[in-house]
Amino acid sequence: MPELSEGNALHCPRCGHKLKSSKSLQFSETLALSLACLITLIIANFYPLLSFDFLGSESHANILEGTILLFDNGYYFVGGVVLLASVVAPVAVFSLVAINSFLLMQKRKTPGLASMLHYQDSLIHWSMLEVFLVSFIVSLVKLIELSDIKLGWGLWSICLTIVFSGRLLLGIDSQRFWERYAAIS
Repeated sequence: MPELSEGNALHCPRCGHKLKSSKSLQFSETLALSLACLITLIIANFYPLLSFDFLGSESHANILEGTILLFDNGYYFVGGVVLLASVVAPVAVFSLVAINSFLLMQKRKTPGLASMLHYQDSLIHWSMLEVFLVSFIVSLVKLIELSDIKLGWGLWSICLTIVFSGRLLLGIDSQRFWERYAAIS
């Protein structure tokens, strides 16, 4: 692979996949960012995104309660997609990145590391926290006219998760992960 100057990337001419980037993160940085993403995502899933007061009745909502409510009302497909894109895939991606970064940083080749690297590459595209946040904001705009709304810790946590994950996903260089894997004896 050729060396790249700052700000450049190398892409496959056939499929357009990014092969190498000069902005890639070190393994310690990907580990720290993935752990930060996991912590803020856990907070976002268990603390209310918002609370609203409608005709004297106050309600709280978080991601998991919203998903359960979708299932309870018979919206199984939508509930499954929300659960997959906003909880399962992000937790899996951030966990895989943390584990893989730690193992490669320590230069430890475990039996399942190659599979975990493959899953990491595949699952990155299923983490859609940004889409979730945009749809949440659209709903929030519509609810603002109907009731008093207070933003909760969960919303601020999901925003932090998106900032951290944006930096993480832009800085991951799959080629570096595989090169380090191949270099470990």
